Amino acid sequence: MWGIRCLPDHLSTRRSVIVNGTWYNFGPLTSISKIIKTELFWMGLRMESDTTTKVITFLFFIESLPHLGINCYKALDIWDQSLFFHSWISMDGEKDQAGEKKRAIVVGPWGGNGGTNWDDGNYSGVREISLKYGRCIDSICVVYDKNGKPVSGEKHGGSGGGSTAEIKLQFPEEFLTTVSGHYSPVVRGGTPVIRSLTFKSNQRSFGPFGVEEGTPFSFPMEGGQIVGFKGKCGWFLDAIGFHISRHRTTKVMQKVQQRFRRLTSSVS
Repeated sequence: MWGIRCLPDHLSTRRSVIVNGTWYNFGPLTSISKIIKTELFWMGLRMESDTTTKVITFLFFIESLPHLGINCYKALDIWDQSLFFHSWISMDGEKDQAGEKKRAIVVGPWGGNGGTNWDDGNYSGVREISLKYGRCIDSICVVYDKNGKPVSGEKHGGSGGGSTAEIKLQFPEEFLTTVSGHYSPVVRGGTPVIRSLTFKSNQRSFGPFGVEEGTPFSFPMEGGQIVGFKGKCGWFLDAIGFHISRHRTTKVMQKVQQRFRRLTSSVS
């Protein structure tokens, strides 16, 4: 956890964090994970009661430098930080056509502990998603975009499922923003599997596919797009997680900058 050395107030760097519009201050030897946990459970990926899902859609780290005699704030958004507090969220990246490393955060997986781990990695975006489902999600297969070219991922899951879903996005104009669903055992005493999935792009919604029973999950993130999938699978899709990358648009960045200016002006 990130702590701060104990220094006199007039010398210490003062830091704050904004979580979904709420401003928190923390000082010497204070872990910001404790501050975030007062509102959200470990980066807001799930509530401790596990009865609902509450997520971070806006996170800034604020730093003032009083010992330099300047009254300013530095905004460091979640995409530019390698500071994370739990195995549910981490940072990775791949290089784009220009050779620059693109950062992505990895969240999840949600679901059960059965099956074996799989991870497609992260790409430029998602082009197509194929599902087999019935009482649960039996399998998933994704076609990604890598610098303008389609890349087919492996099929994850079993061969069952009486229904099929084919989702085709008009990438790059249309991109995947949110995946939600439910997980629970199919039979009493069984291990949890993914029971349903719903996909949302910046333009449309697809699903739900499967049976909406059990524990709900969702991970919407403002300004982000899903660029890869991971999870666990055996006979079924046991668990699912995501690689999420920043979707850079002028509209999104202007909105973030406006919210930051409004928040900083309210405390100055």
